[in-house]
Amino acid sequence: MFGLRLRCFDLGAADFITKPFWLEELIARLRARLRINSEAPKRIVRWGDVALDLDSRMVTVDGTDAGLTRNEFDLLAHLVERQGRAISRAQLAEHALTPFEQRDARTVDSHIARIRRKLGPEGGVSVVTVWGIGYRFEPEQEDA
Repeated sequence: MFGLRLRCFDLGAADFITKPFWLEELIARLRARLRINSEAPKRIVRWGDVALDLDSRMVTVDGTDAGLTRNEFDLLAHLVERQGRAISRAQLAEHALTPFEQRDARTVDSHIARIRRKLGPEGGVSVVTVWGIGYRFEPEQEDA
């Protein structure tokens, strides 16, 4: 039994409880997990007048909701989380588009064009085209 517990943690479990268990223990473990999650820092990325909140899945431009669709948000988040790295259109389609949607280069390009429009001139320039490959997120660095 002890080996099974260690294996669960090795596989990524944060916690678990075995049978039989006391309801009080279960409630205490739930409270502890909620406390840990509420104390976690928010994952917000800012550049120019754009703020992307990875946890609440919101993108704002100058404080106003940018109105990104699910696919647009997923594409932008995938690029932002890999800042500075060129991501191919095929990788973007695989990781960010729903399986029911057509996954080709033109679809990705259309989504990127809409993202750039919605982010405006200041925010949209951070999604850089890498010719022959795909795209890269590269926010402008402010002069020191």
